[in-house]
Amino acid sequence: MNSTFDTSQRSRQRITLACNGCRQKRTKCDGSRPQCSACKYREEPCEFSQAESRRKRPSNQYVASLEARVAILEERLASLSGSRSTPPDIQKSQGYSSADRSISTNSNTSGAITREPTTVSHSTSDPNSDSVDEITDALEGFTVGDTGELRFFGAASGLNLSGYYSNATHNASPSCARKRGYESAQVFGLVPFSDELRDHLLGLYWRWQNSWQYLVPQESFLHDLHVTRSEQFCTPLLLTAIMALASRYSDRIEVRTDPDDPNTAGLVFYTQAQTMLHYEHEAPTTSTIQATALISLYITATDKESLGWLYAGMASRMAFNLGLHSDCSEHVRRGFLSYEDAEARNITWWGVYVVDRLFGLGMGRPASIQDYNITARTPEPSDDAASKLLTNIAESQRPFYSYSDISINANYTCELFKIASDVLERLYSRRSGWSVSEREDRIMTTQLRLTKFHDHLPQSLKISTSSTKPAVPHIYHLHLQYHVVVILLHRPFLPSFRHAFGRTEAEFNVKTIQQELHSRICRESAEKIAYIFRSYRANYTLRYIPISGVHAAFTAAVIHLFNISDPENISADKSLQCAKILIKSLYEMNITWFWCNRSIRVIESLAADLKIDLWGTGLVHEIETVHILSLERYKGGDLKTADMSVDGASIPLNAYEPFFDSMWPSTFDFDL
Repeated sequence: MNSTFDTSQRSRQRITLACNGCRQKRTKCDGSRPQCSACKYREEPCEFSQAESRRKRPSNQYVASLEARVAILEERLASLSGSRSTPPDIQKSQGYSSADRSISTNSNTSGAITREPTTVSHSTSDPNSDSVDEITDALEGFTVGDTGELRFFGAASGLNLSGYYSNATHNASPSCARKRGYESAQVFGLVPFSDELRDHLLGLYWRWQNSWQYLVPQESFLHDLHVTRSEQFCTPLLLTAIMALASRYSDRIEVRTDPDDPNTAGLVFYTQAQTMLHYEHEAPTTSTIQATALISLYITATDKESLGWLYAGMASRMAFNLGLHSDCSEHVRRGFLSYEDAEARNITWWGVYVVDRLFGLGMGRPASIQDYNITARTPEPSDDAASKLLTNIAESQRPFYSYSDISINANYTCELFKIASDVLERLYSRRSGWSVSEREDRIMTTQLRLTKFHDHLPQSLKISTSSTKPAVPHIYHLHLQYHVVVILLHRPFLPSFRHAFGRTEAEFNVKTIQQELHSRICRESAEKIAYIFRSYRANYTLRYIPISGVHAAFTAAVIHLFNISDPENISADKSLQCAKILIKSLYEMNITWFWCNRSIRVIESLAADLKIDLWGTGLVHEIETVHILSLERYKGGDLKTADMSVDGASIPLNAYEPFFDSMWPSTFDFDL
C-alpha cells in the first residue's frame, strides 16, 4: 500500500462543517476552501452553508448538566423515600417545569431565532371568554397626537375608546420641542466640531459600540445625515449623544476639556445633549429614546451610576410611552408606518431592552422591563435596505460588519436575557417565594436551557478556541454575557457567598452534589471569561471594549479570588493566572470607563481580606502608569471641573447648559 496515502489518512483532521454537495451525497469532505477535494474530483461547484447539522450529538456540557440534574433529583428522592405522597413543593416545581414556555434556539440558514408557538387554552365552559379577549385587544393600542406622533395606552386605561387612532392628546410637538432644545443650546454656544472629527467619532461608535448594543440603525441615520436631512433618524440630540459616548473610545485631545484627564472625554457633548434632552423629553421620538439610552451609558462611564440609572429608566419609560414594546406590523400594513420606521422602532426597543438588562445585572437592581409586556418583533437580519440607502455614503462611513450579523447577534443576546432574567431577578430578590426544591428546580431548568442555547448558536456566532482567526468583537460580548449569566445563576450557592445571601453556615457544612456542581460551573465560566479577555486584548486591545465588559471582568475575578483562597482547590495556580488576566483587564479599561476603578477598589479590598498578595505576583510591572494614575485620581476624588472662558466670562464645566460659542453644522434645518 502506498505510504503516502497511509500518512494522509492518519493525519486527516476532523472538520466541523462539510460542504453541501458532500452532505447531500453522504461522502467524506475534507473541508478545503474554496473547493473540497471531493467536489474537485467530481468537477462540481463546492458551497458551504452555515446551517448546523441536526445529527450531531449533544455537547458534553449539556450531557453533564443533565447527569447533574438526574443526580440531584435522585438525592432528593432518596431523602423523601419514607413518604408515599409527593410533597406539595415538588408538585409545584413539576407544574412550573411543564408550564414553562418552550423556546427553540435552533437556527435556520440565516441564523435567526425561531420560537415554538405557544397556545393558550380557554375554558369552553365560559362562552364569554372569547368576547372578553376581543374587547381587551380592541381597547389596547395607540392614539395619535395633534402632530401625528404615536402614543401607547394599554387596555386598563380605556383612553383610546374613541377609535383605533384618536387625536386625544395635546402633547408638545416633537419638532417644536427639538427646536426649543436647539435654541437653548445655541444661547450658550454650540460645540464646534469639524466634519472630520464627527466622522471619526461616528466610526468609533459604529465599530465598537453599536455593533454590540444595537440601538441605532446606521444606514437610516447616515442616509438622513448626508442625504435627506429630514431629522427623522438623525437629530442634533442623537448626533451629540453619539459623539459624547464615542469620545470615550478616542485618544484625541480635542474631545477632552482637560487634556490630562481622559475622564473628561466627551463632557462638552454630554452637557449640550443634556440641555437638548431637557426639552425633547416633553415630546419624545424614537431618536430621543436612543439618545437617552446613550447618555445613560456615558454618565455611568464617569462613575455617576445614580444618574446613569435614572436616564436608563427614562429611556425605557419613553419607549413604553411610544409603544415600542408592541408589534407594529399592523400599522405598517395599514400604511400608517413605513417599513423603515417600524424597523427603527424595533431596533430601538430591543437596544433599550439590552441596556435595561445590563444595568440590572451590573448594579444588582430590578429591571424596568418585564418580558410578558413585549410583543415587538426583533430586528430583521437583512442587508438589502443598507445597500440601497448607503450608495452615496463615503467609504469611511460604511459598516465594518454585516448588518445581518449584527442583527442576529443582537437577537441572540435578547434571547439570552429572556431565558435568564426572570429566574435571576427572583433568585436575587428579597422575597423569592420559592421553596428549596422549587429553587433547585428553576435553577437547573434554566441551566439546561442556557446550555441548549449555547450549543445551538449558529456557526457564525461561535468562538473557536483552535482557529487563528479571531471572532468579531460583538460575538465576544455575547459570550461574555452568557458566562456572566451562568455565574450569577449558581453563585448564591457557593459557600463563599453565603453571607451575601443570608444563608446559614449549616447549609454548607457538608458538601453535596449541588454544591460541587455550582462550584464547578462557576469556575469554568470564570475561566472562559478570562480567556475571552485575553483573546480580545490580543486582537483588538481593551481600549475598544464597551462598558458592559467591566461587570464581566469583575464578576469572574471575584470567583477566581475565592477559588485561590480555597484550601481544597487543586487548581489554585490556574485561578491565580486567570485573576491576573482579569485584574489587568480592569486596569486597562479604566481610561475608557472611569467606572472601572470602583471594581478595582473592591477587588483590592477583597484580596486583602482573603490575604492574597496580588502585587507580589509581579502584576504591578504589567500595568502601565497611565492606568495607575487613573485609579489614583479616582481614589483622590480629583474629578476636574475646570473653568472655560467664553467671551471673557468664566463658566464652570459642570453648569447645566453648554457654553461653547460656535455655529452648529448646516446639516440641521429648523425651517418649520
